[in-house]
Amino acid sequence: MAAPPPPPPPARLTPGDVLAGAVALYRARPGAYIVIAIASALPMTVIAALFNLSVGPNDPPGRQASGLVVMLAAYVFLSQFSTAGTAVAVIDARHGRPPSAGRSLGAVGDRMRAVVGVGVISGVLIALGAFVLIPAVYLAIVWAFAGTVAVTERKGPMDALRRSSALVHRAFWWTLGMVTLVTVVFGLAALGMAAALDLVIAAPFDGDAAVVASSVSAFVAGIVVGPLTQIAAALIYMHRHAAVDGRRPAPVPDGLDVRA
Repeated sequence: MAAPPPPPPPARLTPGDVLAGAVALYRARPGAYIVIAIASALPMTVIAALFNLSVGPNDPPGRQASGLVVMLAAYVFLSQFSTAGTAVAVIDARHGRPPSAGRSLGAVGDRMRAVVGVGVISGVLIALGAFVLIPAVYLAIVWAFAGTVAVTERKGPMDALRRSSALVHRAFWWTLGMVTLVTVVFGLAALGMAAALDLVIAAPFDGDAAVVASSVSAFVAGIVVGPLTQIAAALIYMHRHAAVDGRRPAPVPDGLDVRA
């Protein structure tokens, strides 16, 4: 007998629903979400460490600004992989299927060209928009679901960007508020954990060794706490998908080549 369909989505999604839902999903299968997070967190940690080793507070402002722009572009690009993979896992969980890191990352791998395309376009334009804060924030919100859409809805880069914009349309301020909330709440938790780890890992070192040790602390905090932000983002995506299409997104099919 076929599994019963998932319950209809709630008419409203409150901040408490998102935060509690993210924690509950994470607690049910933490290992899967941590492995998915490593796909983005590991290369990002290496890039951040190289930046901190090469750019110091005494460098010219132009060098510091250009370095930060490159860091932002790399973050937007790399975050697409774990964000999309987490969304695959969350959709599976909401349909009664245990989340699997292998299945989720495999789905992202099948859509690699589309995800890379989304990451390059959004990363470059959001980073350039950072010189004027408002355009960067606007693009980050309207394209927040593009990497996920590229995988779960099997769309090419430009179609994924347009689809993400359509999902946010008429709910920009709500989406901005929800994304900001989960980023601040779980971001502060990650910063607190990283600071505590620094007292153990980085305190015995100084100079470049301390920078590397601090990067390790940030990596551990990122893969332990970071999945909560990505799970919450997936729940927000699912809600907007239901609001626009009248139904939740379906799980990615098994064994289907869905490359762009």
